[in-house]
Formats: sequence, structure tokens, C-alpha cells
Amino acid sequence: MSFVHEGSAQRFFLGVRGVFSVGSHEQRFGMGLHAALQFSKGMLSLGNDGSFYLSSWGGRTKMWESRAYFGAAWYANNSKEMGDFELGTLKNPFSRASSLGYAYLWYWDNAATQQTSGAFRGEHQGHSVYFENDFLAGQGKDRFRTATLRYRYRGDFWSVHSGIFLWTGETSGVQVLAEVVKGKTTYFKDLSNGAYGKTSHGIIHGGIRYGLKGQNLGVDVGMDSERVRNTFQNQWAHHSLWHSKNPAMAVKYPMLDRYGQPTWDSDKVRKPSPYFRLSISED
Repeated sequence: MSFVHEGSAQRFFLGVRGVFSVGSHEQRFGMGLHAALQFSKGMLSLGNDGSFYLSSWGGRTKMWESRAYFGAAWYANNSKEMGDFELGTLKNPFSRASSLGYAYLWYWDNAATQQTSGAFRGEHQGHSVYFENDFLAGQGKDRFRTATLRYRYRGDFWSVHSGIFLWTGETSGVQVLAEVVKGKTTYFKDLSNGAYGKTSHGIIHGGIRYGLKGQNLGVDVGMDSERVRNTFQNQWAHHSLWHSKNPAMAVKYPMLDRYGQPTWDSDKVRKPSPYFRLSISED
């Protein structure tokens, strides 16, 4: 449910959504409130989704979570095409204009996994890329909701997307260790004795959304693989040019075995598992 108020120079949007999902990794229900104010070349937006989870990432169960954001975006043009039918962080409810925006996010919950995060989103002619990471909020700890990267294309009442989601256990206060692996000194953290340290996710997925009377129906499928997490978190992000200046900063989080213990032995790495989700008004 939503409405748009037209002013002389600005437009105001307010939308409400009910959220429901059931799947391999998450089961939740909740409500969300999202608002946006459009200017001639930009938009300010904020929102919050409050949810109760029967189960969630990291094996968390029977928990509540509040996910709030405040964002700003710049527009390259004043497109009159239909706005985004999905609500969410930095999504444009007014038009299809090319844009680039940043949002600061807060996660609160009763499972001791509270954190802040930052996100960039760019869109051009219906194609968009969304990237969220706690580094973009000045943290860079890789803890819990480690990263989200998603490509999306939207029409007027439908969208398709693909992306990755990474989850890591508590990293704060864990000592950096050094070990020679395949002839090279590797700096890493063993999280297995910390909160959710025996859990991790490397989700690679694709999905579709279909708009229906202010809400949307969605299907997502993919897999959860330690090798996916290792590739994006350890081999790409932590071997970036930024970290190459100081190898000790390129800390790795080893892949986990079936018991949640870190391992360098590829034969002992936990096997991939299927990922799927049926949803109403999920991001």
C-alpha cells in the first residue's frame, strides 16, 4: 500500500508492506514502512522493516530484527517512467531515472548480532547494482551480515535479479593467527569459539519478483557454498589492492567443515546445500 503526494517542486512517497518468507534458510514475517522525498535532481529516503524470525542466518531462531536505513540519491535526469514497484533501500518509487545513491543501515535484534552497514546503489534504464558491506559504514569487521551484492533488472510490474550474500560469525576481539599454507604465510582468524563462529554462508542465487496490488510475490533459488564465500570474501575482497599494501591486514576466514571447524583441506570442506525462498515483499 502506498501513495505519492505531488508538490510544486517536490514529491513525497509513503509505502507500507507486509513481509513474509519461507525457505531453506529463513522463515519470517513482519511489516515495513518506507518514505521518500524527491527533489529536482535527488531523493532522500528512509525506512524500517520489523520482523520476527522462526529461523535465520547462522542458525538463529525465534528472534526479532529491526532493519532501518537512511539514504540519499542523485538523479541524472527527470524520467517520467513508472517508479519502482518494490520497496527497499535506495529504490526509486517515483521514476526510472538513472541514479546513484548511498544509505547507512542499522540492524537491531535480540540475538546479539546488532551491527551497522553501508550500501551503494546505482541504476540506469532499469538495470541496477546494489552493494552492501559494513566497511561502507566505517566498520570493516566482516562480522555477521558480511556483504550483499545484487544485480537487478526491473520492468513496470516485474523484476529479475542475481547476487550473493555472505554471513560470517563474530570476528571482533579474535586474535589474528599466522600459518604457512601451501608455502605462503597466511593470516587468519579462527572464529569457532566465538558467537556463531561455527556458522557461515556463501549464498549465490537468482530470483524473480512480480508486483501485485502494492506488494510483490517472489521466488529465489541458489546454493549455499563455502567455496562461494571463500572466493568472494578471502580471494577477492581480502586480496584487493587496499589490503595488498599490508599482507597482515588481508585476514582470511578459513572454510568450515561439517562440524563448523576451520580447515585448509579442501576434501573436508562442508558440502554445498540448496537455497530457496518463497516470499511476499522481500528485498
